[in-house]
Amino acid sequence: MDNVLLRWPWWAWALITWGVCLLIAILIAIAAPSNVRTTPRDALDVGTLTSKVCSSTAKLQQLGMNLTLIRPDQCEAPHYGSLIVEPENTWSNFGYLLAGLLILFRRPRLLGIAVGVNFCIIAVTSGFYHASLEPYAQSFDVAWIYALLLSVIAYAFEAMRIRYSQRRFPRWLTMVLFGVPIAFAVVVGILKANGIEFDSTSATIVLLVILTVPVGLILLDRFLLTYWRFLLDVPIIAPLFRWMEVINRSDFGGREWLGTGVRCAFAVLILVSAGASFFLRLTDGCGNLLCYPHSPIQAHASWHVLGAGALWWTFDFLGQAIASPRSTMLWLGRQP
Repeated sequence: MDNVLLRWPWWAWALITWGVCLLIAILIAIAAPSNVRTTPRDALDVGTLTSKVCSSTAKLQQLGMNLTLIRPDQCEAPHYGSLIVEPENTWSNFGYLLAGLLILFRRPRLLGIAVGVNFCIIAVTSGFYHASLEPYAQSFDVAWIYALLLSVIAYAFEAMRIRYSQRRFPRWLTMVLFGVPIAFAVVVGILKANGIEFDSTSATIVLLVILTVPVGLILLDRFLLTYWRFLLDVPIIAPLFRWMEVINRSDFGGREWLGTGVRCAFAVLILVSAGASFFLRLTDGCGNLLCYPHSPIQAHASWHVLGAGALWWTFDFLGQAIASPRSTMLWLGRQP
């Protein structure tokens, strides 16, 4: 029996671990006392209040003390009187956990492990915030978005280095890049919890733009080197192009597998999931287009799942671009 279990594939163990975590969370939610959360002092129906607030953002300033009960960037009607105040927005964070476990059980190298770890941590921070709606919890929820994006960015730039020079980052640098995103998130979370605000949307957009640079270059490298060779005459860009030309050499070309079809498949998977998640995030707040407080499917919850999927596909593409079986979860091209 033990030998049979040991022969199970890595993804089976990842799914089993994810299922156990989900079952434990469900049992805790069911077993929690019903009086964990109390009804607001004015005894108003919170669900009805949320609907009224979200139907017109102008009413936010008229609610006085009740304003603290509704997060203006959220839309789901709070379920006070239970352990989990926002069920849909809470349970959807298991999408992050699944992505993280799939990465970790694949046993990637250190910067890949950092991505998996931060996926798992954001599942906890975001889940705790939506379960409690505590302001300090929101601070660490937002902060860990930065940590996750920074770790994916570090992994993407190492993938570029491997793809075009066949060398990884030095050990000391990988250790720094492993720890800096986590330390940065802790500091940002503490600052936000103490009233020092950041424009989280703008910061997230900046990090996403930075991430598109290495991912876009790898995705389009053969096209750029074939049809945009005139850029070799541009002083700033020429060194980058000469560095990228290694993919046309026999030493790398012998294990290059990213054909046009595979590149297009990854581009569609990443862009569709990322575009849909970003649209949902921008339209899920009170008074916005997709604000339906009592809907069983919340736009914000869908953003959690699709956002996790977009970063998961990005990570997988980078692992496959460097022909690294230890970083690859779903192989779409021929074997290197």
